[in-house]
Amino acid sequence: MNLNQKKFLWIAGIALAIFYFAPTFINSYRRAAYIRQMEAARLAKAQAAQKSSPLPASTVPVIPTQFESLIGVWQGAGPQGQVGCNLRLELRRSFTDPGHFTGFPVLACTPIVSPFERHSPAQVQSTITAAFTPMTAVLTGTPQNGTIQFTVDRVIGKTPNGCAMTSFTLTPYGNDLIAAEWNDGLCSSGDQHGQLLLKRIGK
Repeated sequence: MNLNQKKFLWIAGIALAIFYFAPTFINSYRRAAYIRQMEAARLAKAQAAQKSSPLPASTVPVIPTQFESLIGVWQGAGPQGQVGCNLRLELRRSFTDPGHFTGFPVLACTPIVSPFERHSPAQVQSTITAAFTPMTAVLTGTPQNGTIQFTVDRVIGKTPNGCAMTSFTLTPYGNDLIAAEWNDGLCSSGDQHGQLLLKRIGK
């Protein structure tokens, strides 16, 4: 193995390491934290207004018992076409509506790098940049038919297909896994979607 090949393998290894650990880096968390703060401020105002005319206890919706255990932080990774993606999801009870969920996904995707192919510095730079510019969103979810169906309230960034996320669905999968599926709308050819299994990493 010559010097150029060793150098490339070293760069490829760094790029792959960044892909797997990027969602835990401070830049991703700062963006997610900012969105949570903005959403919390908005919901706090709505909650304050709601206190002036609270609903009777009998009319307040309650989250079904089988979904209560899903509240927490989830993460999973895997290939999505020509890219590899890492999805971190924080799932909480809605501040203003006890019958709904609020979700905060952070989706980081990078091109899959092969150590057996030669890549230009620009391609390596593009891979690193993608890892540090994840898609983040604020979701509102409603339990129905054994799943949680989310609407997208706000989104920053693009999904791997270059589209804005339009919907998100969670399905319980065993004891400690959930299946996440999202749609990317019609900004590219056809209705694009992604799927990942997530494992609980925190409360």
